[in-house]
Amino acid sequence: MIAKEVVKVMAKEKVQTSQGLTELAQETETKIEQLTKEIEQEPKAIPGGSPRKARRRSLKKYLHRLEKDYLPRIKKYEQAQALFAGRNSYSKTDHDATFMHMKEDHMKNGQLKPDYNIQTATTNQYVVDFALYPNPTDFKTLEPFLKQLPTLDNFDKIVADAGYGSEYNYSMLEDKYSDKEYFIPYTMYEKEQSRKYRKDPTKLTNWFYDEKDDYYLDQNGVRFNFKYYSRRKERSTGQVRDFKVYEADEFQATPELEQLAKTKGGRQRQVRYNPNWQYLKEKAKEVLQSPTGRHIYGMRKYDVEPVFGHLKNVFVMR
Repeated sequence: MIAKEVVKVMAKEKVQTSQGLTELAQETETKIEQLTKEIEQEPKAIPGGSPRKARRRSLKKYLHRLEKDYLPRIKKYEQAQALFAGRNSYSKTDHDATFMHMKEDHMKNGQLKPDYNIQTATTNQYVVDFALYPNPTDFKTLEPFLKQLPTLDNFDKIVADAGYGSEYNYSMLEDKYSDKEYFIPYTMYEKEQSRKYRKDPTKLTNWFYDEKDDYYLDQNGVRFNFKYYSRRKERSTGQVRDFKVYEADEFQATPELEQLAKTKGGRQRQVRYNPNWQYLKEKAKEVLQSPTGRHIYGMRKYDVEPVFGHLKNVFVMR
């Protein structure tokens, strides 16, 4: 039984690559040749037909399908996968370009076009460096852009907009550029400052938290106790993120709360909390809300935006 399962797994792995399919085609061809030699030794007439001939016909059909269909297709898929290079799309006429949503969408239909993401470093409205990336989102470009920036040692501050604010980028800046201050808000930073968000009882940050016993109470009084730690690896960055999972107790203070503690499917409700991300967000918030942080980040739009304004209006680059 174990041997059969091993063979089954090996065969499954083999058909997932062009090399494996090529080997399979060669093995099939060898088997056909072997059957042909055996058939030549058989009598001319066999009652009910020759099982070897039936087997050979079946293998020939299989080999034809392998060579004319499966192999060309898997080679095409492998070439496309290599061109993707971690992306979800690429242009057939420009393999380095990625399909992106354009800011100027005159048809208002969200049309995708092959394009590049230009990253520019400026100081006092002068372009210090620039680079092109195939990533539609900005946060994936920060690390490679800083790595290739030759004049980075001349600056002690890094300022960028909320598109670059992520747990991965904050952690990267803390680890690799600890000698520099960064002024980068996270995506939800502005929204979290609004009165509506701060008064929203459904947000975990607005729930009551007991640090001693490590539990939350939601807006209805449902108690969520710490259940277990969870770890998730981000496919796009490879970053491992750690979460604390809190689950609503099965037994609450009242029957009404016990009903509220369940999902529509009848399971106990759960919430996730990322301590590292929360720490990094609080640190970024403290920096941005300081007088110095407000001033430096406020100057960003006067420093960076005019550069792109000149590109669009003076050089007519759209």
